[in-house]
Amino acid sequence: MLPTTRNSQGLRDSTSLVVSLVIYRPDVPLLRATLNSLREHPLSAILLVRNCDTLSEDELYELVPTDLKEKCGILGQGRNLGFAGGHNLALRFAFARGASHVLVTNPDLQFLPGGVEALIRLSADKSDQHLFSGILLFGSRSGDSKEQLIDSAGIVWTPDARHVDDLHGSPLGTLREGPADFQVPGITGALLGVPRAAWQQICDRSGEFFDEDFIAYREDAELGLRAGMLGIGSFVLNAPVAKHYRGSPGTSRRNPITNKLSVQNRFLLLSRHGFANRPGSITRSVLRDLVVIAAVLTRERGSLPGLKEAARGRRAQRKKRSVLLASLHSPDRAPNATESRNLRARSVWTSIAKGRTHWVVIPVYQADIEALRSTAAALADVANVVFVDDGSASLNQPIDDSSGLISPVNSGIAFALNTGILFALEHGAQVLTTLDQDSQLDGRSLVALRGYVETGRFDLVGPGTLPGVRYSSDSRGAVDEILQSGMTMRSTTITTLGLFDESLFIDGVDTEYCLRARRSGLRVGIHRDVAMEHVLGGGTSAPLFRVGPFAPLATSHGAFRRYYMNRNRCLLARRYGRTEPRWLVRTLRQTVVANILAATVETHRRDKAAASLAGLRDGLLGGFGPRPATGREWSSKGRSTVPTPGEGQRAGAAKKAQSL
Repeated sequence: MLPTTRNSQGLRDSTSLVVSLVIYRPDVPLLRATLNSLREHPLSAILLVRNCDTLSEDELYELVPTDLKEKCGILGQGRNLGFAGGHNLALRFAFARGASHVLVTNPDLQFLPGGVEALIRLSADKSDQHLFSGILLFGSRSGDSKEQLIDSAGIVWTPDARHVDDLHGSPLGTLREGPADFQVPGITGALLGVPRAAWQQICDRSGEFFDEDFIAYREDAELGLRAGMLGIGSFVLNAPVAKHYRGSPGTSRRNPITNKLSVQNRFLLLSRHGFANRPGSITRSVLRDLVVIAAVLTRERGSLPGLKEAARGRRAQRKKRSVLLASLHSPDRAPNATESRNLRARSVWTSIAKGRTHWVVIPVYQADIEALRSTAAALADVANVVFVDDGSASLNQPIDDSSGLISPVNSGIAFALNTGILFALEHGAQVLTTLDQDSQLDGRSLVALRGYVETGRFDLVGPGTLPGVRYSSDSRGAVDEILQSGMTMRSTTITTLGLFDESLFIDGVDTEYCLRARRSGLRVGIHRDVAMEHVLGGGTSAPLFRVGPFAPLATSHGAFRRYYMNRNRCLLARRYGRTEPRWLVRTLRQTVVANILAATVETHRRDKAAASLAGLRDGLLGGFGPRPATGREWSSKGRSTVPTPGEGQRAGAAKKAQSL
């Protein structure tokens, strides 16, 4: 049972919006002002977590405005649970009693008129599935600030793996007209909106919400990284919602406890996410690590206990990383997997032919709506079709003879496939085909593929003729692997193997599934009489030259894809190389040839070479999930790009930010 006191046991089951405040040696006038700022907002309850004994329960309760006392509950017994532990306590308590949203806030934050209502509208716009916040303004304690300055527009990462408040100290005019909201790598714990669905998903799949080993500082940045791995985005409303009354913008903290925790949590974050998944440049991050260690050993010796705590916590953090990775490897094995997945993708229209048990799942990203209509029409007579928009807003209007699911976050092709598969299984699918948005398969071919799995000839089967793809098969058509586009299977195969591996994000998802099937004794093959039109990369399907049986093909995949192709081939080689030596040799040869061609004869050679090397490095280091932010991104065509203000990661403005 949770430790509770005054009023907190009496919160009604109809509780909707709850504010959580962790109280630790507060500035009493600021705390009183924070509570007063909540009076005009539609709150169901306020939970105060008493993390210190400097204020008694009665003294804390007296600070609450009279008209809010009935809504206020006090948790904790004065023992310091840390920021992470205190808010975890309040989150569990609120959601157990029916809360739909919890606003995690600081006791030095004051809401602006209409701020809470604007945040709830933002959450509803994101289907109440993602973390959210708004622009925080710097609150001047002296009251002499003539210009409104930004305190935080979300969390971004620097190349040396420091997380900073985006636009911190910049004039409010820095915000440009643009979208109503934008996505960021994380949200400051000073104001973090948490819908029930996001909280449940993060807890179910990673074991906790805030990591309590962090106590305070960096726990919000770590949460943003972990949530992003699970397909849960962090969105910031492009408008001010509150004022944050902390120190002057751009100043550094000099509190020894703060310094100790900052050092400790930097290295705990490294242990949890590893070099490959920690944002930033690996070289610059490691150099920064060494500088921090040297500074602690020579100048800031008060932070030495933080280094020791980080060393002692390495094993526990690595276990937590393995829990997260296992959840991504086998998303259907996580608690409440189907229920949680349905909460992450919103059904925008549904068209299901009763009695039809063959389903086609098509992930889409920045797709041509007319091409999708053509695909749905071609397959409508033989199968139900479900499109899954992976964060690109392509499905802006209904498509006849199909169903549409939308996720506001780009979570990778494996997540999109799994979302569509679960939707199909819930509606009675017995045979499933996965198809790319740029593939063309007619109804007759679909029926032929279905026949191969229904008769038991193969457990996974795909088209035998595709542009740029040459299969080496036996007399029955058995192969080591097939492409994801056109892959057809029975629902019992999914029951045996599980869903696609979301840790790969994109590229290699089909290869991993086929190798997993072969390891389980299932048969993988092709239907030689089925041809499918398919766009392979961005290049021609004709080989550049031929040397005996070898005919190298330049696919012109962009640098973005080159990164994932190289990283995931390394990961799969480590996972399956010993049991699949023939596949391993062929994959190594293909990887070497593809990288040479990308760096010598294709366009944007420099970016592709850099992306390939980064992918190989991260694959050897065990990286997984979406590629972490480094401050230097690649476009789909291979050009290097840097995010601009108004697009989430505003690198130029972040240079002014205060390091957290």
